[in-house]
Amino acid sequence: MDFVPQRIPAHIREIRADRGDDRVRLDRVLVRRLADLPDLSRARIQGWIRDGRVRINGEVRERSAHRVENRDLLAVAVPTLVLDKPEVLPQPVPLDILHEDEHLIALDKPAGIVVHPTWGHKDQTIVNGLLWHCRDQGIRPSLLHRLDRGTSGVLLAGKSREMFKSWARQLRRRQIRKEYLALVHGVPDVTSGRIDLPIERDPEVPLKMRIGPDGKNSLTLWQLVAAAEDRSLSLLRCRIITGRTHQIRVHLNARGWPIVGDGLYGGDDGWRRLADPAVAEVCRALEFHALHAERMELTHPGSQASLAIVAPVPERIQRLLRLDRLRFGD
Repeated sequence: MDFVPQRIPAHIREIRADRGDDRVRLDRVLVRRLADLPDLSRARIQGWIRDGRVRINGEVRERSAHRVENRDLLAVAVPTLVLDKPEVLPQPVPLDILHEDEHLIALDKPAGIVVHPTWGHKDQTIVNGLLWHCRDQGIRPSLLHRLDRGTSGVLLAGKSREMFKSWARQLRRRQIRKEYLALVHGVPDVTSGRIDLPIERDPEVPLKMRIGPDGKNSLTLWQLVAAAEDRSLSLLRCRIITGRTHQIRVHLNARGWPIVGDGLYGGDDGWRRLADPAVAEVCRALEFHALHAERMELTHPGSQASLAIVAPVPERIQRLLRLDRLRFGD
């Protein structure tokens, strides 16, 4: 097989694996080590791997799950089109820092800001702000995960090799706990449950996901936190066991509880069915969906102690909770 079967002009990037990459999945290694490339995603990296654009020690590897070993030589044929994109530069973007040390930085991301430069949002992103914040530290922090533009809450970036290695290990063992608050239309009939439905890309709508038989296994645990007396809205706490794109938004909509303000997954016109005109007006005017990454728990790579990062519920969601006077459980 040719190294670049599509004959697309490419530039070869070589990477020497280190101890932080040892026994880590190939796609995860490349996402971290090529973090300087704009608009990079794990899905794009996986596509390059499938297309034969990645060699390890001279041999083409077509499995994203291949485990890299320390000192492996990785060669990636990066399409020139990607390299032609503008460089990601430090910019003084305001950051709400929840925690920072020599290994990681935790932010409270507001709804509406993009985490990484794309063609539609080339600058003034979280990554631009992180590079500015760390400009005198001699490091280039990289995001450990992502949040949708409309989702607020805890967002982590790594600052050391130890952090990246620890993050990958904890992900493999499912030791990282991520909890979200979602304000949804409707009220579940029970107080807790699980949604175990496969998620795949929607071939007809760009950037949208759906439930489908060819999708990846996806598991969301949920608990009812509060509900309106007229059963119009409820607040759910969701814990994701897997980390699929739009997972909570897709899963809740599939159960008939679309997130308030989520135009992509059925939550943008639910305000029309609300009896309280004041609540309906706030829901109608909501600029971004009411999903908040409230809490993340992980083991700190330095101290090995448990670390919990909590982002306060934003005013845009608190206002709806106050207006609708949701009744909270124990």
